[in-house]
Amino acid sequence: MSEDPHGERHWSKHTEYLKSLITAENSAIISDFDGTLSAFDPRPDGARIHHRSQSALDRLNEAGVRIALISGRAAADLYSRFPRDEIIYYGNHGFERWRGGADGSNPDEDSARAAITTLIDALDFSDLPGVITEPKGLTATIHYRLAPNPAEVGHTIEHRLRPLTDSLGLRISPGQMIWDVKPAEPIDKGTALRSVVNECGLRSVIFLGDDVTDLDAMDVLRDMTVNAADLRGVSIGVVHPDSGPPDLADHCTYFADGIDDVADFLTWLADCVRI
Repeated sequence: MSEDPHGERHWSKHTEYLKSLITAENSAIISDFDGTLSAFDPRPDGARIHHRSQSALDRLNEAGVRIALISGRAAADLYSRFPRDEIIYYGNHGFERWRGGADGSNPDEDSARAAITTLIDALDFSDLPGVITEPKGLTATIHYRLAPNPAEVGHTIEHRLRPLTDSLGLRISPGQMIWDVKPAEPIDKGTALRSVVNECGLRSVIFLGDDVTDLDAMDVLRDMTVNAADLRGVSIGVVHPDSGPPDLADHCTYFADGIDDVADFLTWLADCVRI
């Protein structure tokens, strides 16, 4: 297990409680993908789930633990990277749902797709080396991890995006060397997590995430556990050395130290429910 960079809040210091969560009836793992199950890749198409996390999630799934993935990726893209018909996939930050090959997109998707298309057509980052624009149908992501000066380029991208998103009724949010563009509707990873909990009648939830958009899910899970006597849950914040929300500690319950430590954690959970 990795050394704890956050004292007593590393997951390995709380194994008794975590075991009680994963072995409870109607338990679930709900997780982000990039930066949590997959290492960051400078190009969006390069992300791959960690092989040990994949094996552990398969074992948990076979043992009857519900698995759901919530990502900024398009739902079909997310499914293609870890295709399992039993898993629930929420893509585009909760605007799309995919399960068993069935697409359950937001009913207002036509206007959202049109606005995103208009935005993409209007953007020109040809003068900014290393910037990648990723259209995802209902949302879009602007990546600048490969830029020579990421911090400066990130501010430039924001200044160009805001007038366009304001005029098109879209919103933007920062991530780890990215800007996400989304429809204005109040849908996010938090609403997606709430939907999974309610749909599946969950009584025990472990959420894993590492980025700004994951904080919404962490907050919703915390509020749901406070307000529902029959639901227990914790959030695992995944820490990276040079990036991540500065206030992650204010939103998560425990910590994991990068994706290798996430793989250790999931493998340990799978051992707890071995069949």
